[in-house]
Amino acid sequence: MSKRSVSSYGFAIAAVTVAVLVRWLLDPWLGDDQPLVTLFGAVAVAEWLGGPYPTVVGAVLGYLVCDWLFQAPRGAIGVENLQNVIGFIAYLISCAVIVGFGEVMRRARMRAERLGEELREEVTRRKRSEDVLRDYADQLKQADRHKNQFLATLAHELRNPLGPISNAAQLLKEIRPSDPELIWSREVIERQVEYIVRLLDDLLDVNRISRNKLELRKTRITLAGVVQNAIETSRSHIDDACHELTVSLPTEPTYIEADAIRLAQVFSNLLNNAAKFTREGGKIWLSVERKGNEIAVSVKDNGIGIQPEMLPHVFEMFSQAEPLYERSHEGLGIGLWLVKSLVEMQGGFITAQSDGVGKGSEFTVRLPVITSHMTIASGHAREDDESQRGKIYRILVVDDQKNAADILAKLLKKKGHDVQTAYDGEEALLAAETFRPEVVLLDIGMPKMNGYEVCRQIRKQPWSEGMYLIAVSGWGQEQDRRGSTEAGFDYHLVKPVHSANLMKILDSISTSSRKTNYESIHV
Repeated sequence: MSKRSVSSYGFAIAAVTVAVLVRWLLDPWLGDDQPLVTLFGAVAVAEWLGGPYPTVVGAVLGYLVCDWLFQAPRGAIGVENLQNVIGFIAYLISCAVIVGFGEVMRRARMRAERLGEELREEVTRRKRSEDVLRDYADQLKQADRHKNQFLATLAHELRNPLGPISNAAQLLKEIRPSDPELIWSREVIERQVEYIVRLLDDLLDVNRISRNKLELRKTRITLAGVVQNAIETSRSHIDDACHELTVSLPTEPTYIEADAIRLAQVFSNLLNNAAKFTREGGKIWLSVERKGNEIAVSVKDNGIGIQPEMLPHVFEMFSQAEPLYERSHEGLGIGLWLVKSLVEMQGGFITAQSDGVGKGSEFTVRLPVITSHMTIASGHAREDDESQRGKIYRILVVDDQKNAADILAKLLKKKGHDVQTAYDGEEALLAAETFRPEVVLLDIGMPKMNGYEVCRQIRKQPWSEGMYLIAVSGWGQEQDRRGSTEAGFDYHLVKPVHSANLMKILDSISTSSRKTNYESIHV
């Protein structure tokens, strides 16, 4: 017999004992009347605490004791008259009712306790699951932060060596070597640097879009200007493959509200794709056509085409039409996903068409048209008066990477500028005070004193009035650009800086005093 069973019988006997004692105390008032009156409470308690079997034992013992002590004739056990018989039957019926009702209540209580225990276990399990999910969410956030830090650091570390490589190639171009092999080698270097930079930009853009951190600077622009910018950007890829590009633009100007730089990036990516996936000497068509309140920009080629089963997936991340080990074209498979995202962010949509492998492909971007012609920007950078171009500057180049600083300095000297170099923040402050440059090209990440602090220190000096400070850094995230704004820079250029873009900036500042607003340029 288990301990629980023993205790159940003990509860029943204890309850009967208490009932007998209470009846004994009431005996002076009750006499021979109601000899079993206190037993009913004992039976109920025994049933509640012990169950039916201990209750039956207790009820029988209680009846025998009370019959012996309190029922006439006292001191005897038995049923001597009809009244005792009726009392005995009534007692049995009452005990049966109490046991039956108590059993229902006891089982309900046990079921409630069991459900309560299961509920507590479920709550504990859910709490444990919530803790696990919370930990998992924290791990995901931490992993996302690490990924963002890794991408930013990767871009910075790759841009730093790309800067001097790009400038060295530009310097070779300025020298104008006559050896065809040297010219060919320089062009290869330029193309490969441009390709790596484009991959880095695409990776960072994908990261910004996936985190909803990419901000568009929408203005009213002419679409023709944006298309021309895209063609200029992609011209080298098209010409290298000896493709024939046919451009069809509407005679009437078309106005849209969009980010000119990002939209040019869209069309340039589509042109680059067409050039990449069209065999040498192929044909590419770019057409712009207005259809009601929409403008449709189509890039079509007679290249390798798209398999029918791949067509619904071309805009998916990492989508590639060829198996990984059979691809003849480089790429990460993020370009079209990026294009689709940028188009949709500007209120448009893009579609892809192809009649199959070897039959070319066509991508069409549709954007809403603006009917009012207010404050139009052409999509091209502002052209300054030619008579005011070509001004010679005193320029201080600051970079802790000596090769990067020296090559950029040589390139600027070739353009006729008076240039000095410094290789850390403290040296830059001393050089700025003695040399009094008109333009400072200043790296951000440097030992001893970073570029932000150097800029702040220079801005505090009275001799810095009118001086242009241009951040030239491998860090190109939004927080880096905001840091440049707060420090007092006029521009933020991301490495590698193409010499043509740098010359445009120098030309743009030659006709006016120092701007009070900040311009962020990503080149």
